[in-house]
Amino acid sequence: MQITLRNGAILARHSAPLPITIQGMAGSGTLYIGEAREAVELLPGTLVTIETGIVHEIEAHPAVSILLTMFPGA
Repeated sequence: MQITLRNGAILARHSAPLPITIQGMAGSGTLYIGEAREAVELLPGTLVTIETGIVHEIEAHPAVSILLTMFPGA
């Protein structure tokens, strides 16, 4: 699914019940991963894999569009 965050919006900390990938499609933002909040810059073409249950959060700078892919049965 494609998700777009605008005006500095934040997708609050959460975890996924499945392995996922997050790919930057447009704009820019920051992806924070894990309890240590490791920061990854989200730009078009950035691709990040996140395992099941890992806490993450996304912040738009000022807008970011991502493609989220879930992997059921992985």
